[in-house]
Amino acid sequence: MSPLIKRLLAIVMTFYCALFSGCFASAPTAEQPTGNEPSNSTAASQLPDGDSAKVLYDRGLQLTQQGSYAEAMAAFERVLKDDPDNGDALRNRGVCLAKLGHHQQALTDLNRALELNEEDAPAYYNRGFVYDEMGNYQKAVKDFCCVIKLQPDLQMGYMSRGLSWQKAGELDYALADFDKAIELDNSVGMAYALRSEVYKEMGDPLKSGEDSRRALLLDPSLKE
Repeated sequence: MSPLIKRLLAIVMTFYCALFSGCFASAPTAEQPTGNEPSNSTAASQLPDGDSAKVLYDRGLQLTQQGSYAEAMAAFERVLKDDPDNGDALRNRGVCLAKLGHHQQALTDLNRALELNEEDAPAYYNRGFVYDEMGNYQKAVKDFCCVIKLQPDLQMGYMSRGLSWQKAGELDYALADFDKAIELDNSVGMAYALRSEVYKEMGDPLKSGEDSRRALLLDPSLKE
């Protein structure tokens, strides 16, 4: 995958998180533990005692947004200790686990969140990215289909599914998703940049170049 696609993937997930408040870190990026993250017990000891579930949950979201995934996970675990069926806390703990490279554990949390609420679009989205990072593109596509079913006008849903299709080598399907993303909002440069990459893989440099130029006109920051 080109550096541009990796960068666009990060932008896509950031935009999606902005739409779904409470889901600050939707897309796992297979970051591996560095050894510097505090253990769960250490992180938990840094949280004040007696906080309400809402305070702990909000603190977890803030820590997730800051990239402090181990500490955020500890906050969500405090919520889950008293409310083990809290779907929001399960989903976001799953995000933290994925960010720390624990994809199987992340899937356990995200699966449980979806058992509790089968219309949890952010949980499908997060699980889709976990599957994508694991190389299971068919399952990723299936989850992004669920996101699109629940949020049919969500441009990022089509972009994300298109990326998984592209990585699976299904360029026609990827192209159709990026076409739809542009149809939904033709002012977003990243949609053209994504389609440009597909045209390049399909051996159409003319259309690829046209989309690349349009993308840069709309968003100069997309320049590699």
